[in-house]
Amino acid sequence: MAYAKQRAQRTHAPAPIPDLDALPPTAACTTEQVAALSGYAEITLQLWRRQNRGPRVTTIQGRPRYLVRDLREWMGLEPASAA
Repeated sequence: MAYAKQRAQRTHAPAPIPDLDALPPTAACTTEQVAALSGYAEITLQLWRRQNRGPRVTTIQGRPRYLVRDLREWMGLEPASAA
């Protein structure tokens, strides 16, 4: 029981908000970073992944990641690619 209480009290520093202009198009962002950047909750992004909505997701080493180029396209910061 004490372990569960200690675990619940642990906190970690929030993910830094990425600067999409400074990052290369192939840089990968975590769900936590995209949530901070977009204002949507992490759970919303997770739900959208299951529903094939929201920004395009790339799986890297079994973990969901969002490429900067896909985020910029999703946010309307650059035109859609021809792919």
